[in-house]
Amino acid sequence: MKIIRCTAFCAALAFALIAAGSCGKKAPPKAPENQNLPLAEKLESEIRGNSLILKWSLRQSPEEKISDPAGFVVYRAKTPVGKDCPGCPVNFERAGWVAYRSGRIVPETWYFEDTVEPGYVYRYRIRCYSDTGRLGRESETVKYTMRGSNNDD
Repeated sequence: MKIIRCTAFCAALAFALIAAGSCGKKAPPKAPENQNLPLAEKLESEIRGNSLILKWSLRQSPEEKISDPAGFVVYRAKTPVGKDCPGCPVNFERAGWVAYRSGRIVPETWYFEDTVEPGYVYRYRIRCYSDTGRLGRESETVKYTMRGSNNDD
């Protein structure tokens, strides 16, 4: 009888220690960000037919030692208009890649073209990546709502 109580106590104690050490948030672990990569900024979106053109530039200050990225990863979140709520978690997924050298439309401005559908709210973020595959910091988020013929930003 004493062994059963001791085993139950040890199991409860182990569970309590494991539960106390976790944050309770269920998400995959995030890799550390590469702080030596520039930050994508000034995200703009423009609609042409059923395509959304995303444009951005890089924040690079002369006093920081920042290396050129190998390219950019574009992340997109797509939510039906009726289910989009402020404060709700947004699930971003990889929408594509843009090469640093060939993805420019004008000097120091890059672009990404995505096909969009009416009835959805689209959110985009950009992250630079290095030659070794390490990701930089996330850009701000740009949001675009496709409402059939009446589109809103």
